[in-house]
Amino acid sequence: MRTHRSAASSQEHLLFPEWQRAYHAAVLETDRHKLLERVRAAEDAISKRLLALPENSGTLVERQAIFDAMGTLRFLTLDAEKKPPHSSAH
Repeated sequence: MRTHRSAASSQEHLLFPEWQRAYHAAVLETDRHKLLERVRAAEDAISKRLLALPENSGTLVERQAIFDAMGTLRFLTLDAEKKPPHSSAH
């Protein structure tokens, strides 16, 4: 339970909750079948946030966080789309 409490506690201190909640849900997802769904939800939340961000409003920190998050989501997508390795019985 400590892990669950830590994850919940860390989400209370998000700098950019508009999209980071969905991002964290994707990063923490362990079920491969649900992962792509969570990644898409995070990407949607990020897209909506980018549309809402003014061009020059001092949001450089958030834009960098979004850039980093999108890279991680791309990695998760590529990893989830890989077929599981074939196990060979000897």
